Amino acid sequence: MFGKKKEKSPAALGFSLFNQEGERTAQHAAVSLPLNREAVLEKSIEFFQDPHPCAIHEGAVRMRMLGELEAYLKGKGLVRLSEMPDSLRHYLDLEAEYVYIALDEA
Repeated sequence: MFGKKKEKSPAALGFSLFNQEGERTAQHAAVSLPLNREAVLEKSIEFFQDPHPCAIHEGAVRMRMLGELEAYLKGKGLVRLSEMPDSLRHYLDLEAEYVYIALDEA
């Protein structure tokens, strides 16, 4: 509090998206990764019984979804989207050009 220096927080989590050739075509900070709105609402109902989440509930749901994606992708390198579990792939709202995803690990 007084006189103590804050510890640096770890670098923000990020995700990279790749095309069929394995070329990185997009990079997103976790907060900007496009998530499926329907999936966010489904999880809001599951966690908070709230079909119309406020910003706080929606943020909590998004963080939980991103945490699940991070846990799945951690240490795997390039992962083909079609090989991800349906439950996790449903979270993502991505263009068809993206074939692979990877966690940007520091």
